[in-house]
Amino acid sequence: MLFESKEATAAYFREHPNLMDLELGPFPLTTDLPALPSTLTCLRIFSGPRLTSLPVFPARLRRLWVERCPGVTSLPALPDTLTCLWVENCAGLAGLPVLPATLSELRVFHCAGLTTLPELPQALNFLQIVNCTSLMNLPVLPRMLACLQVENCPGLTSLPALPNTLTQVRIYECPGLARFVVKFGKMTISIR
Repeated sequence: MLFESKEATAAYFREHPNLMDLELGPFPLTTDLPALPSTLTCLRIFSGPRLTSLPVFPARLRRLWVERCPGVTSLPALPDTLTCLWVENCAGLAGLPVLPATLSELRVFHCAGLTTLPELPQALNFLQIVNCTSLMNLPVLPRMLACLQVENCPGLTSLPALPNTLTQVRIYECPGLARFVVKFGKMTISIR
């Protein structure tokens, strides 16, 4: 939904107090957002070229997308109910907050400023990191991880131990890993 200003966004929230799913954007001129409705379970914030910060996320939030917000340097604390986090084209983002134990899916795309990831929760079963050119390493991978995709992360020079639960592994365009051969389970994977 397109809003002209922070005030217009706040007015919409007041008129719709029971919102559960919300897509906010684009915000061509807005630098910050009002408090979000506490009823939200699914939120997508996109195309905020002048946004520098985000409001506190609702405690019931289960799914969150933050896309094309290059001025945002950090995310607020993530609620304990979050199961899916998708961050894309947020070049100013230097890191992620503590990830909740409930998180099962994490996707991070085109975040050039991201240098590290926080500890990954054991519930995580899908991890996708694409075009994070400053990322230096990956944290310990959860024991139940099923899918790992790492693409175009030239700063990576090593990988943590891969869990035997992986059913899909895709690692490419990571020149720092070019000489590594990874063994897990009964398979050996050469990284190219």
